[in-house]
Parts: sequence; C-alpha cells; structure tokens
Amino acid sequence: MTQDTQTVEEKVIEAMSDNIPNEAEIGKVKVISEAEKTRVWDSRTYQTGMVLNYMLNAKLKATRKDGSRIWTTKDPGQLPQRGKVKCFLHMDDENREHYKDLGLRTCEKENIKNFHERNLHMQMKHPKEWASIREERDEKEKKIDRELQRAILSKMIGGEEKAPLYVSAKDKKK
Repeated sequence: MTQDTQTVEEKVIEAMSDNIPNEAEIGKVKVISEAEKTRVWDSRTYQTGMVLNYMLNAKLKATRKDGSRIWTTKDPGQLPQRGKVKCFLHMDDENREHYKDLGLRTCEKENIKNFHERNLHMQMKHPKEWASIREERDEKEKKIDRELQRAILSKMIGGEEKAPLYVSAKDKKK
C-alpha cells in the first residue's frame, strides 16, 4: 500500500504508533539518563560516588588545600576506610535488651570510625532515640551524685560511728 491509497483509519493508526520521532530524537531536548553518569573515587578516603557527565570536568578540577586532586575516575582498588564502633541501637549492643524494653528501634550501622562520630550518627539518624538514651543516662548520673552527696553530708555531720579511742598498754608512769 502506498501513501496515496492508505485509508483514513490506517493513517490514524500510523500516526498513533511509536514510529513518530519525539522531541528528544529531533534534537530539541537533551535527555539525561542513568547511563550518562560516571563513578568517581576520593583519592584519600576511597569513598565512591556518581557524577553526571556534564559535571565531571568541574568535579575532577576540585583540589585540596595542599594542591592534590580530590576526585579521580581511576579505581584505587581499595575499600573505603571503615571503623569498628557500632551504633548504640545495633543488635549486638550490650544494652540492646533494655533499649528493646524502651521500644527503641534497631540500627545496622557497625562501621563507625570513633565514639564521637557514633554520637553524631545518633544525633542525625536517631534523634528521638538519642534523646531518650541521654535522658536516661543523665538521670542515672544525677542519682549517683545525690547518693554521693548524702554520704559526704552524713560523714560531715557525724552521722557515722566514731572510731574507738586507742589506749596503749605501756606504763604511763614513765
């Protein structure tokens, strides 16, 4: 069938088909897809990330204060540096049963570098749970401080039994 002999119905079906080029194929619109990303690595920490190709040159030009480049497209062949500290809400934490009784959720984070970063992790990722844990710790510390103050006060006031007077068996006449 040629163009001239096509019926109106055939022309409508052809017009509705996927054979019509869209704006992206014509060149009016540039489509950014997942395939247009490049993986980059931090040259010191070996952390990885994805960068859109049109931003790649700007990202690769970034330098540190010492002049070295921050990012590279070459795989360093090393894993990022990882810590051994676990989140307070981790399943293996020593207080997990108590936290479970409080109704706190669990966290799988187990590669935190140090204790300070664990506290920051808790503040950022689990703020309500962190507030609950800190409040409970503060109450325990206050209770211990009060008990210590009471013990000190009772000793100062004389609430305890005095030590017996030492009496020597030596002859007192000399």
